[in-house]
Amino acid sequence: MKFRKLRIAEKITISREAITNALNDAELMDSLIHYGYHPEKLREGLVIQEQVMVHQNNRVAEFGQRMEATQAVVEAYERVYRMYLADRQVVKGFLKPYPGLLERLGVTSKIERRRDAFLFQVQVFYKELKGNEQIRNHLNLYQFTTESLATRLAEVHALATAMQEQQHQSGLALVATQRQREALAELEDWVIRFFGVARLAFRDDKKQLEKLGILRR
Repeated sequence: MKFRKLRIAEKITISREAITNALNDAELMDSLIHYGYHPEKLREGLVIQEQVMVHQNNRVAEFGQRMEATQAVVEAYERVYRMYLADRQVVKGFLKPYPGLLERLGVTSKIERRRDAFLFQVQVFYKELKGNEQIRNHLNLYQFTTESLATRLAEVHALATAMQEQQHQSGLALVATQRQREALAELEDWVIRFFGVARLAFRDDKKQLEKLGILRR
């Protein structure tokens, strides 16, 4: 059995069973003590195993939250993109005779593909629409009221908030992954040493190795 090559769930299960069996079997314990694996040392291994379980569960939870945050960004982006695309077309039609105003709104360039650049682009567009009276006067036939622009800016703000949350959750997921990897590496080292000693201690007694789960896997 190549312990390092097993799946994480298998490593957690095998290590728990091996350590628990050793602690609960007097015959195993009597032999292992002579090789330095007294109950306190075995319980240390059990603590490491439990830490891996905790970090693994945390990692799964953090990745779930990151996926939810990512989905929130996708939905907010789609809403803002559709809104901006429609408003941009209207503005370009009404302000075509005023290239300087179009440039101030940022609609003379293509729509940005990167989300962070797109967010900045729509923020400039709607803030300029709301704050520039000259532009609003040229658009008085279209419903770019202060209230409707506030609603649009709220959608843009929701996108910015969702993107910040996604970045935050991505950071937490990375931390959870790093902690899980560190705990798992510690468990792998502990179990490999333990199994090595057990193979030596019970080299002539396969039954004991089977109790530890070494031979049957």
